[in-house]
Parts: sequence; C-alpha cells; structure tokens
Amino acid sequence: PVYNPKLSFFSEALESAKNQSSPNYEILVGFDGLHSQEYYDLVESKNLNLFNKNAIKYFTFERSEESMGISATTNKLAAMAEGDWFVLFDHDDWIRPDLLYRYEQTLWLFNNDKRIVLYCNEYKIDEDSNFIPGSILEKPLKPEFPFLFTNWVCHCLAIPKELWKSIGGLRSEYDGAQDFDLVLRLDLAGAKFYNVPLLMYAWRAHAKSTASI
Repeated sequence: PVYNPKLSFFSEALESAKNQSSPNYEILVGFDGLHSQEYYDLVESKNLNLFNKNAIKYFTFERSEESMGISATTNKLAAMAEGDWFVLFDHDDWIRPDLLYRYEQTLWLFNNDKRIVLYCNEYKIDEDSNFIPGSILEKPLKPEFPFLFTNWVCHCLAIPKELWKSIGGLRSEYDGAQDFDLVLRLDLAGAKFYNVPLLMYAWRAHAKSTASI
C-alpha cells in the first residue's frame, strides 16, 4: 500500500522489490487516495527496466482526497494477487535482494507447508539510508516470552494465501496496530511462525514513521 511517502523513499523501496534475485514473484502497488503524477511515472519507469521479470502491477483505489486506510488497501491488493504467499512490505522501507530467494529456500525445507508464516531479522536506516547503530533486531526463532506481549514479528511477514483468507485479512478498526492484530489472529488460526535469521529488512526511521519512536 502507498500513501504519500516521500518520493525518494518510495523509489528506493520499489527498486529493492524490483531487484529481488528470485524470478517467482509479482509486485502489487496500491495507491490509497490521490497522488501526484510523479508517483505513477515512477512506477512506469521501474517497469521499463524490469527486462524479463513480471511487470509491476499498480492500482489507484480511491480517486478522492480521502484515504481508505492501510488495511482496506492491503486487502484489495491481496484479492488481486496470484501467488500462494503474500509478503507485506512498507512503502518507504528496503529489502535485501535475496530476501524472497531465502524465503523460498525456507519454504522448500518445510515442504511448502501452508501453515508456515515467515519473518526475518531487521535493522533501522535513517532518511539518507544510513544504518542506525544499535538498531539491529534479532528475533526469536519462534514466538516465546516476552515477545508474545509485543509484535515480535514486525517485518517482513510472508503469509500463505489460504491462511490469510481464512482469517479475513487485515481489519480496518485496528489501523495503526493492524500488523500485531494480524499476527495474533494468525497464531489463533494455527500458523507456524518461523524466523529466517538473516538481516534482510531495513525499517526507515523518519518523522512520519513509528520506527522513530
């Protein structure tokens, strides 16, 4: 979902998604509300450089100033996705080029068990994409105390489509904490959480991000 990020942040996020080493994925971009033409032009420019990879699919869901919210926009994108797993990625962050490949390897080890939910270790970057010292978050292999009382997963969540559908996706009434609500309901639905213990997600800290808290 995209909701008025700084254009340079969005460009870096999109580029990192486009540069994944795995060929087996699609990129879905949902613009929540009106955006200036430069955002749509940016997506088109990235499409021109995709070569043999699948084109980036992008949609504008509301031609008005009013936002639907992150949950509603994500749910609409999920309904359009063709793959068997969803990977949730914020519009101003960055992922390592081998993230999807490492996830594919891990799912293969689990025989593509449709109850496996993956996440990875992460760190924070500043507005200039520089590493923030002391920000590395190495997560538990599986949910355990005291992480059960916080969103121990956070980024970068990969969810089986059927499991996502069974719980009804995200809930708009929890926007702002929708990811934690999602994780709790996935747990209740029998998800098997597994951490891919590599630093593959960069969470950008800036004035409009909770990473700055």
